[in-house]
Amino acid sequence: MPPPVYILGDGPCAHVLAGILRAPRLGRRKDGVGWDWPRPPGRGKPPESLRLLLVVDPAVGAPQWIRRHAEARDCSSTLARRTGVLLFGMAPAMADELRGRDVFGRTGAQPEADQTFGTWGPDLQMLDCGASLRDLLAALATLESLPRSAWESARCRASCLPALLGVLGRRDAEALPTLMAELNQIDWDARCFAHPIFGDPHAWANRIRRWLGIVTAGVPPDWEEGLALFLPLESKTA
Repeated sequence: MPPPVYILGDGPCAHVLAGILRAPRLGRRKDGVGWDWPRPPGRGKPPESLRLLLVVDPAVGAPQWIRRHAEARDCSSTLARRTGVLLFGMAPAMADELRGRDVFGRTGAQPEADQTFGTWGPDLQMLDCGASLRDLLAALATLESLPRSAWESARCRASCLPALLGVLGRRDAEALPTLMAELNQIDWDARCFAHPIFGDPHAWANRIRRWLGIVTAGVPPDWEEGLALFLPLESKTA
């Protein structure tokens, strides 16, 4: 039996697909962070694999697609050991852009060959809004799944946040400049989420960029502000 399908999305397209595929649809959490997943089964055995159909408004930009894909991988880890994700509904131009974008939001001139949306692997597929229902069903049928541990390991290897938090905690003014090039090549709009203190993802990302800009210019950092800005990104599990 093929793995179950969960549809992630709030718009009309997600509702229609949930009816056609007879699949559960999950909307955004009320706090805007991640998806409103059902509670993990109590004593029951969780499914080995899940297929996630991520449907986002065609008008949204690449940072939101990147962020919601990562949220889907992270949140689904409570329900299944393996996950495959199909991104559906973006404009054709956005699909072309995403194929060259790093799945972890890094913006270096040469993303790692196997870590873009176009090259990640058979557990990540994309269809733009011009795809037919037959195309969608065919993509779901061939969508493979990735072990949760493999996603988490790749995410950890791609992140410079643990090193940054160590530097901030030690107030190591000599080590901080060695991280600036990598920190300035992250799309913070793709990494930040709605936060009760920092506001929407874009507002939080702008505060991070201002902090980085000040440090890059050679001004001594505000260590406490740095910890406040970056620590929630590393500790987030939703």
